[in-house]
Amino acid sequence: MPQADFYLIDKPRFREQPLLLVCELARRAHDKRQSTLILVR
Repeated sequence: MPQADFYLIDKPRFREQPLLLVCELARRAHDKRQSTLILVR
């Protein structure tokens, strides 16, 4: 089932280091063996 983890964006550690957010999303998807598309600007 598709999932959006928008609540993670507002955490201070991800605001300070945005690449950590991408890594966390990729890790979560990998743990669930889930195909993932991460769009960043």
